[in-house]
Amino acid sequence: MANYITQKYYSHLDGLRGVAIILVLLIHFYSITLGWVGVDLFFVLSGFLITNILLRYESTFHSYKIFIIRRCLRIFPIYFLTLFMVFIVGGELFHKYINGFEVLSSNQLYFWTYLQNFFLATNIEKPTTLNHFWSLAVEEQFYIIYPILIFAFKKNIRHLLSLLSLFVALSLILKLTSNNIAVNYSLLPYRMDSLILGAILSILLANNIKIKSVFIYLTLAVSAITFLLIGIQEGSFAHTTLWMSKLGYFSIDLFFATLLFLSLINNKTGSYIRKTLDNKLLIEFGKYSYGIYVIHWPIKQLVLNSKIFVGLGPTLLINTVSLIISLVVSYLIYHSFEVKFLNLKSQFEIKKETGNR
Repeated sequence: MANYITQKYYSHLDGLRGVAIILVLLIHFYSITLGWVGVDLFFVLSGFLITNILLRYESTFHSYKIFIIRRCLRIFPIYFLTLFMVFIVGGELFHKYINGFEVLSSNQLYFWTYLQNFFLATNIEKPTTLNHFWSLAVEEQFYIIYPILIFAFKKNIRHLLSLLSLFVALSLILKLTSNNIAVNYSLLPYRMDSLILGAILSILLANNIKIKSVFIYLTLAVSAITFLLIGIQEGSFAHTTLWMSKLGYFSIDLFFATLLFLSLINNKTGSYIRKTLDNKLLIEFGKYSYGIYVIHWPIKQLVLNSKIFVGLGPTLLINTVSLIISLVVSYLIYHSFEVKFLNLKSQFEIKKETGNR
């Protein structure tokens, strides 16, 4: 059994967040099929980091309120700015160039209330402009419910871990018994296992609960092999195949959770993973990842469908231009808009904290 590294800020996790957003960009701009797993990596990482924060809070309503306020300051500004730009400022432009935008516009209440995953999972027509927002709804719904569970049970770690494991099993059972791929992919009860796996890691780390190395490596191997076998059996590693939705999501989540766990162990493997992820470029991508995720897809859809750069040549080049625009815009929004709200978080602290946010 190896020891864990213990610190409030893990720089390599920002690098891991960078890997996640790069994967998403690869599928959305260059149709790299496996890029969808970036969202699952975000989920696992989010569950870990959020739990890491909550375990430092006292179990009070005031703590819950502070947590929610700080989450809102992190998440809401660019989220609602994007909705404002898409539906209100740029509504006519999107109506003109994006097929099916009227369906999205007439159902925009789902997006303003963080319920868009229900809309996207059940609507036959799949409007493209904001279809990536399903994951933001899943996380926000989780943020509202999950802290209550942690505060209620964190004094009894054994009960908390048992309950979280039960929820993971329930989520897996829901997927295994469902043939609706869109539901399996988009709704919180079916996707909560990814977030909770990250949460369990955080609890193990915080309480210095040791896991035998052989079990960790075995889990990594089994999860990877299961994922590969599903992709081979289905003839595709796309997230839209039936067995990928039934078992593939869980397999890749378990793989990422185990990889994250290994990165927090004080041994040669952990050191190698940390060194690899502690890369300046990856950390920079991680720093701006949320803004990039929120804005990149509407920008791509508008640039591609408006044919404003049609003279540049093939779609690949136009997509690259769209990607560059997305990166530049996210950088500018972060420094001119987001950071002002992030700085307000210091006014809502229970105690001095430093760490991945």
